[in-house]
Amino acid sequence: MSLQEIEHTEYNTLKDKISFENTQQAFSKKNTKELRNMKFIFSCMGSENINRIITYLLPKMVSSKLPLIKWIIRRTIFKQFTAGETIESCIKTATKLGNAGINTCLDYAVEAQESEEQFELVTRKNIEIIEKVGKINSIKALSLKLTSICRFTLLEKLHQSQRIHSGIHANEMDNHEWQRVVGRLYSVCEVAYNNNMSVWIDAEETWIQYPIDKVVLELMDHFNRERAVVINTYQLYLKDRLDFLKISHRIAQEKGFILGAKLVRGAYMEKERLRAQAMQYESPIHINKKDCDADFDLAVQYCLSHLDNIHVVIASHNEKSNYIAHRTLVDNNINVQHEHVHFAQLYGMSDHISFNLSHAQCHVIKFIPFAPLEDMIPYMIRRAQENSSVNGQIGRELALIKKELTRRKESFSK
Repeated sequence: MSLQEIEHTEYNTLKDKISFENTQQAFSKKNTKELRNMKFIFSCMGSENINRIITYLLPKMVSSKLPLIKWIIRRTIFKQFTAGETIESCIKTATKLGNAGINTCLDYAVEAQESEEQFELVTRKNIEIIEKVGKINSIKALSLKLTSICRFTLLEKLHQSQRIHSGIHANEMDNHEWQRVVGRLYSVCEVAYNNNMSVWIDAEETWIQYPIDKVVLELMDHFNRERAVVINTYQLYLKDRLDFLKISHRIAQEKGFILGAKLVRGAYMEKERLRAQAMQYESPIHINKKDCDADFDLAVQYCLSHLDNIHVVIASHNEKSNYIAHRTLVDNNINVQHEHVHFAQLYGMSDHISFNLSHAQCHVIKFIPFAPLEDMIPYMIRRAQENSSVNGQIGRELALIKKELTRRKESFSK
């Protein structure tokens, strides 16, 4: 069945293939106390005013010297959306998920660093993580944000410079600095290759994205000959990303490597629109959600029709997109356990999608970040902002949690 036919099919009929309504399956690894904590957190995040206060106060609260404040944060939002502060706590979480049939992608969520010393420290930390978890079968990948090992302003300068197309940057000093960044990337990917893991490179703001895309394609050309070691992220809320995905695939075909493609809707919508408005250029973001959804689903269909040399990670919290992807696999007699197809969701969110897909034998990966509390602030703020901007997401999570709590109460009373 084509995407057009699926889109014209009543949404409810998709449930004959897989259901995301099974809350018993979705929350089987959560006890009732944990569910009640989730209910409280999502209730707070569902309030626009409370969410705004959280995003404003969170940095100030973490920087305070009051132990009680940090204890509260660690017991609530930090516990919900992260795996803790150490690799040991991360391994514990990954092992628990692995026992439930869910694989993991680790993210040492330190970003926006500024000094060469910090960049080298983050690089060594990522290498240490891979070497430490490489033999744990359920840990499949490491997520890496380029701004954790490279100056934002350097990426911005390289993006703006047309000379990057010829590989010559603004000046010799910039060129040497960029080569050190590339060296860090190769070091991390080499260790991942040797430990049978992959590296997921995050997408970032559009005004620094070109050098990221360029170097990631170079990394794929080097490492992705036998399997997808390096995976790029395509933000489909951007108007040009579907075309860029196809361009990336043509390059992969011409050069003979496997394209690693993580498909997401996007993470910087408000920032992108505000910058476009302030600088008076056309917003790179789709004008409405319908267009974004259409591009995302078309990107999924494109990847699923080229699995011979595309390894796709369908990273979505959108139920319909996951239904469509699963149905496409089934209707086209593609093994749902195809080695080039993975579904992914963030830790602490959309368990009804993750666990029900896993129950249907699909490859599912949970993205689990960890880092010292102070370093996790940008990530936690982004989670709060994204949740507030996704229509119905929080309400849906909350409704399912309430449904499961009611089911347990009724089951206990029988």
